[in-house]
Amino acid sequence: MKTIRFFGIVLLLVGISTSGFSAGAQPKIATIDMSRVFASYHKTKEIEVRLNESREQARKELEERESYLNEAESNVEALIAELDLKDLGEKEREIKAKRLEAKIQDVESLKASIEAFTQSREQQIGERSNRLRYEVMMEIRPVVEEKVKAYDLVFDSSGHGIDEIKFVIFSVDAIDLTKEVIAELVKMAPKQKP
Repeated sequence: MKTIRFFGIVLLLVGISTSGFSAGAQPKIATIDMSRVFASYHKTKEIEVRLNESREQARKELEERESYLNEAESNVEALIAELDLKDLGEKEREIKAKRLEAKIQDVESLKASIEAFTQSREQQIGERSNRLRYEVMMEIRPVVEEKVKAYDLVFDSSGHGIDEIKFVIFSVDAIDLTKEVIAELVKMAPKQKP
């Protein structure tokens, strides 16, 4: 199956290179490492800081909820120990058993609440991360598009296909546009205040 995909890509490239260009003209092919471009952009670092702050806030809230859960579990253990006492009267044993049952339900409710909170926060942070990354890519995109206009084909050298096999196995550094795009993005960054 991998071989079929590989040969399909090769045939596609051969077809593009022979059909889209005039006879004798060499296609102008370049690469760009979009992962490096994205990581080098100043706003990428800003969004990582903001996302880490959100993660830290969620972690603190989770620790607080887990503290309540630990306290509730300690109460359950204390009630179980009290029920094990031999000098406990029947009526008193019933009252404590009902309290124990209520406390166990509280513990189960807290556990479900913590799990729902964790899933909700992970989803919120994931969605925010995707949205912020998309916004940054939309700022980077015009710079990339301007740099690649002079080429017939441009491949993202950071891209991976199925099974983590890179799309671009080899390329000559002379046609790698990554540094040029990063330099242009650096020019766009706000100046640092001394």
